[in-house]
Amino acid sequence: MPIYLFGFGYEGPLEVKCNDETGSDYESSTAVFIEADSEDSALAWGCEIAERYMRHEHDGDPSISWRARRYAHWIEPHPETSSWSHCLSFFQRVKVGEFPDFARMTSRAYVEWSKANGQD
Repeated sequence: MPIYLFGFGYEGPLEVKCNDETGSDYESSTAVFIEADSEDSALAWGCEIAERYMRHEHDGDPSISWRARRYAHWIEPHPETSSWSHCLSFFQRVKVGEFPDFARMTSRAYVEWSKANGQD
């Protein structure tokens, strides 16, 4: 079955506060590999993951909606030559219907991964 790299933007709590107060649009981004029958299926499931991840970043706050804030999201067509080519092993792999371990997707987790993998 094909595997797609789903990338998405999001804001952590400090980013939301800063962006709301200043009108800026800074976003963090992350990704997850999704095993799916089609790109459309991977994209749809990726949006589910992004919605739940955003809530995770905001301590489960049900008023936070990734979809409502209309963040960027995409299927990365060529991961091996993308700006993420150096960190593809950081991204988790899931199947449609499965959620990744959100704690392993955070900025803190990335910093730890970077240090352990000589990327700092």
